[in-house]
Amino acid sequence: MINRKRIIRLIRYKNVLKRILNSGEERVFSNILAELTGEKSTQVRKDFSLLKITGNKKSGYDINELIDRINEILIKKDKNSAIIVGCGKIAKALMDYQNFKEENIEICAGFDSNPKKISPSRPVPILPLEDMNKYISDNEVKVAILTVPARFAQEVFDQLKESGILAVMNFAPVTLKDTGDVIIKYINLDVELESLFYFVNAR
Repeated sequence: MINRKRIIRLIRYKNVLKRILNSGEERVFSNILAELTGEKSTQVRKDFSLLKITGNKKSGYDINELIDRINEILIKKDKNSAIIVGCGKIAKALMDYQNFKEENIEICAGFDSNPKKISPSRPVPILPLEDMNKYISDNEVKVAILTVPARFAQEVFDQLKESGILAVMNFAPVTLKDTGDVIIKYINLDVELESLFYFVNAR
């Protein structure tokens, strides 16, 4: 299994490569890719070498081949489905984010305990929380995004785990208790924004 830092770099490389391809270029050199991703060119070449991605010293890398190879490494499927639990403003923004489709990522449903938020006819349906376990099982969903208030996060996380969820992106400002069976990615906007203000004010 490839370590997380290298996976993050590969995703960043791929996103930049797609922009270069859309500008009309078909090949790219490692130093250009490094400059556009904020990495060193030696790091780019090392990542590609370890993953058996080869280029040409004179003409660089073929961008289409590079994107295809990175997608193979990322084990991209035809459709990668996720659900959202807690359908507030952050959740609805994620549901409406169109760029997910380019990466074959689909937010397939949202779940909430508030009857006023339930909307099965929405492009991304919002369903009652009590339907969540069955939906996960029926649709073989493995990834969930958690945007519930902190006081409910652990309870909902436990339900997700029991339902077969293998990875969670957690926006709730709380550390979840887990035995290590579920991959958890924490997104704490308060911490990120406060840290930015610290670095600005400390300059």
